[in-house]
Amino acid sequence: MRYARNFPEGLLVLLTVAILIDLFAGTFSRYIFVRTFYWYEELGRILLLWITFIGAAVGIKRGSHFAVNLLFNKFPAKLRFGCSLFGLLFMAGIGVILVITGTSLSIDLINYKATSLKFSMGAVYICIPLGGLLMIVYVVPQLLRHIKNIHQLGTEKR
Repeated sequence: MRYARNFPEGLLVLLTVAILIDLFAGTFSRYIFVRTFYWYEELGRILLLWITFIGAAVGIKRGSHFAVNLLFNKFPAKLRFGCSLFGLLFMAGIGVILVITGTSLSIDLINYKATSLKFSMGAVYICIPLGGLLMIVYVVPQLLRHIKNIHQLGTEKR
């Protein structure tokens, strides 16, 4: 179970290593062979796309997205609660939008092939709905915990 829970992080590590190898191979081929590998640029874009959407979901899981806590912490408890609730709902909404539009895009592009790698572009863009689904999976428990703590609003000090 622990491996399944940490699979997105492991995938990010593999994707990051792959993009580093890809960029090194492209740079090496350009300056040593004076001729670039025809596939390295396209592979780099595909890997970056996957890192972006899976990484966004992992950022939600870890709570490591950008926040302006200096101002936020000066708000009254009810306003902080409302802002946090809005933020969580917003992230869930973005996840839903990514699932819907990403699935549609993947289906539309299933028969198109990447120029040099000949991958199905539908398979390439499946990272969009996958990232959106992971965002929803990670934000829903945070949302439920947040709503569960609503009773503490009256007792909380600044």
